[in-house]
Amino acid sequence: MSIGSFDTHVFQPAIHARLLASLAGGLAELRRFAIERELWDGLLVVTYSEFGRRAAENRSRGTDHGAAAPQLVLGGKVKGGLFGPHPDLEALENGDVPLGTDYRRLLATVAERWWGMPDALPEFRGQGTISRSDGYRRIGGNHSLCPRLYDGIGRGPARAARATQWANQSPGQRP
Repeated sequence: MSIGSFDTHVFQPAIHARLLASLAGGLAELRRFAIERELWDGLLVVTYSEFGRRAAENRSRGTDHGAAAPQLVLGGKVKGGLFGPHPDLEALENGDVPLGTDYRRLLATVAERWWGMPDALPEFRGQGTISRSDGYRRIGGNHSLCPRLYDGIGRGPARAARATQWANQSPGQRP
Protein backbone atom coordinates (compact mmCIF):
# COMPACT_ATOMS: atom_id res chain seq x y z
CA MET A 1 0.00 0.00 0.00
CA SER A 2 1.29 3.45 -0.78
CA ILE A 3 -0.35 6.71 0.19
CA GLY A 4 1.21 9.94 -1.01
CA SER A 5 0.58 13.62 -0.34
CA PHE A 6 1.56 13.70 3.33
CA ASP A 7 3.69 16.71 2.39
CA THR A 8 1.28 19.06 4.13
CA HIS A 9 2.80 22.52 3.92
CA VAL A 10 -0.68 24.10 3.70
CA PHE A 11 -4.00 23.45 5.47
CA GLN A 12 -2.63 20.44 7.31
CA PRO A 13 -5.48 19.73 9.79
CA ALA A 14 -8.09 18.72 7.20
CA ILE A 15 -5.66 17.10 4.74
CA HIS A 16 -3.84 15.15 7.44
CA ALA A 17 -7.08 13.90 8.97
CA ARG A 18 -8.25 12.61 5.57
CA LEU A 19 -4.89 10.92 4.84
CA LEU A 20 -4.72 9.27 8.27
CA ALA A 21 -8.31 8.01 7.89
CA SER A 22 -7.36 6.49 4.52
CA LEU A 23 -4.26 4.85 6.02
CA ALA A 24 -6.24 3.52 9.02
CA GLY A 25 -8.96 2.13 6.75
CA GLY A 26 -6.46 0.42 4.47
CA LEU A 27 -4.52 -1.12 7.35
CA ALA A 28 -7.74 -2.27 9.06
CA GLU A 29 -8.90 -3.93 5.82
CA LEU A 30 -5.52 -5.61 5.35
CA ARG A 31 -5.69 -6.91 8.93
CA ARG A 32 -9.26 -8.21 8.49
CA PHE A 33 -8.31 -9.88 5.20
CA ALA A 34 -5.21 -11.54 6.73
CA ILE A 35 -7.06 -12.74 9.84
CA GLU A 36 -9.81 -14.33 7.71
CA ARG A 37 -7.15 -16.30 5.83
CA GLU A 38 -5.14 -17.16 8.96
CA LEU A 39 -2.16 -15.16 7.70
CA TRP A 40 -2.11 -12.36 10.29
CA ASP A 41 0.37 -14.07 12.65
CA GLY A 42 2.88 -14.39 9.80
CA LEU A 43 2.46 -10.86 8.46
CA LEU A 44 4.53 -7.81 9.30
CA VAL A 45 3.59 -4.32 8.11
CA VAL A 46 5.97 -1.38 8.64
CA THR A 47 5.21 2.19 7.63
CA TYR A 48 7.92 4.55 6.45
CA SER A 49 8.20 8.19 5.46
CA GLU A 50 11.28 9.83 3.99
CA PHE A 51 10.88 12.87 6.23
CA GLY A 52 9.11 14.02 9.37
CA ARG A 53 7.26 17.25 10.06
CA ARG A 54 8.31 20.26 12.14
CA ALA A 55 6.54 20.74 15.44
CA ALA A 56 5.34 24.30 14.79
CA GLU A 57 2.64 25.32 12.35
CA ASN A 58 3.78 27.56 9.49
CA ARG A 59 1.96 30.62 8.12
CA SER A 60 -0.08 28.46 5.73
CA ARG A 61 -1.62 26.30 8.50
CA GLY A 62 0.69 23.44 7.59
CA THR A 63 4.07 22.19 8.75
CA ASP A 64 7.42 22.08 7.02
CA HIS A 65 9.82 19.15 6.70
CA GLY A 66 11.31 17.97 9.99
CA ALA A 67 13.81 15.45 11.32
CA ALA A 68 11.74 12.80 13.08
CA ALA A 69 8.56 10.90 12.20
CA PRO A 70 6.61 8.05 13.80
CA GLN A 71 6.51 4.60 12.27
CA LEU A 72 3.74 2.06 12.65
CA VAL A 73 4.49 -1.64 12.95
CA LEU A 74 1.60 -4.12 12.78
CA GLY A 75 1.22 -7.85 12.71
CA GLY A 76 -0.19 -10.74 14.69
CA LYS A 77 3.05 -11.31 16.57
CA VAL A 78 4.07 -7.68 17.09
CA LYS A 79 4.07 -6.48 20.68
CA GLY A 80 1.94 -3.36 20.79
CA GLY A 81 2.87 -0.08 22.40
CA LEU A 82 5.00 3.00 21.97
CA PHE A 83 8.71 2.31 21.53
CA GLY A 84 11.40 4.90 21.99
CA PRO A 85 11.16 8.11 23.95
CA HIS A 86 7.99 10.17 23.96
CA PRO A 87 8.43 13.28 21.79
CA ASP A 88 9.30 16.24 24.03
CA LEU A 89 7.91 19.44 22.51
CA GLU A 90 9.85 21.44 25.11
CA ALA A 91 13.20 20.05 23.89
CA LEU A 92 13.12 20.79 20.17
CA GLU A 93 16.34 20.99 18.17
CA ASN A 94 16.12 23.99 15.83
CA GLY A 95 12.34 23.54 15.69
CA ASP A 96 12.52 19.77 15.10
CA VAL A 97 11.42 16.94 17.34
CA PRO A 98 14.70 15.11 18.04
CA LEU A 99 15.13 11.65 16.58
CA GLY A 100 14.42 9.00 19.22
CA THR A 101 14.84 5.64 17.48
CA ASP A 102 16.56 5.46 14.12
CA TYR A 103 14.52 3.67 11.45
CA ARG A 104 17.58 1.58 10.57
CA ARG A 105 17.52 0.09 14.08
CA LEU A 106 13.93 -0.99 13.42
CA LEU A 107 14.91 -2.48 10.06
CA ALA A 108 17.80 -4.39 11.68
CA THR A 109 15.28 -5.84 14.15
CA VAL A 110 13.02 -6.92 11.30
CA ALA A 111 15.93 -8.48 9.38
CA GLU A 112 17.17 -10.47 12.37
CA ARG A 113 14.03 -11.45 14.22
CA TRP A 114 11.44 -11.64 11.46
CA TRP A 115 13.43 -12.77 8.45
CA GLY A 116 16.04 -14.72 10.44
CA MET A 117 18.95 -12.80 8.90
CA PRO A 118 21.13 -11.69 11.83
CA ASP A 119 23.97 -10.51 9.59
CA ALA A 120 21.83 -8.56 7.10
CA LEU A 121 22.39 -5.08 8.56
CA PRO A 122 25.42 -5.30 10.89
CA GLU A 123 26.28 -1.62 10.40
CA PHE A 124 23.13 -0.64 12.30
CA ARG A 125 23.94 -2.63 15.44
CA GLY A 126 26.30 -1.98 18.31
CA GLN A 127 27.82 1.37 19.19
CA GLY A 128 27.93 4.16 16.69
CA THR A 129 26.54 7.41 15.41
CA ILE A 130 24.58 8.50 12.41
CA SER A 131 26.03 11.63 10.87
CA ARG A 132 24.08 14.73 9.94
CA SER A 133 25.50 14.40 6.42
CA ASP A 134 23.20 11.47 5.66
CA GLY A 135 20.14 13.53 6.50
CA TYR A 136 19.57 12.55 10.10
CA ARG A 137 20.37 14.10 13.45
CA ARG A 138 23.61 12.87 14.99
CA ILE A 139 22.71 10.43 17.70
CA GLY A 140 25.05 8.43 19.82
CA GLY A 141 24.77 5.38 21.96
CA ASN A 142 23.37 1.96 21.38
CA HIS A 143 21.89 1.13 18.00
CA SER A 144 21.13 -2.43 19.04
CA LEU A 145 17.90 -4.12 18.09
CA CYS A 146 14.46 -3.03 19.31
CA PRO A 147 14.08 -5.98 21.70
CA ARG A 148 10.49 -5.41 22.81
CA LEU A 149 9.10 -5.40 19.27
CA TYR A 150 9.47 -9.12 18.64
CA ASP A 151 7.04 -11.67 20.08
CA GLY A 152 8.27 -15.08 18.99
CA ILE A 153 7.25 -14.84 15.36
CA GLY A 154 7.22 -18.28 13.78
CA ARG A 155 8.90 -19.10 10.51
CA GLY A 156 7.47 -22.58 10.11
CA PRO A 157 7.44 -24.22 6.70
CA ALA A 158 3.69 -24.92 6.92
CA ARG A 159 2.90 -21.23 7.36
CA ALA A 160 5.21 -20.23 4.52
CA ALA A 161 3.76 -22.91 2.24
CA ARG A 162 0.18 -21.83 3.02
CA ALA A 163 1.02 -18.15 2.33
CA THR A 164 2.78 -19.05 -0.94
CA GLN A 165 -0.10 -21.26 -2.06
CA TRP A 166 -2.60 -18.49 -1.32
CA ALA A 167 -0.49 -15.86 -3.15
CA ASN A 168 -0.24 -18.08 -6.24
CA GLN A 169 -3.99 -18.60 -6.53
CA SER A 170 -6.06 -16.33 -8.71
CA PRO A 171 -8.43 -14.06 -6.73
CA GLY A 172 -11.42 -16.24 -7.67
CA GLN A 173 -9.74 -19.39 -6.23
CA ARG A 174 -8.73 -17.85 -2.91
CA PRO A 175 -10.74 -18.83 0.17
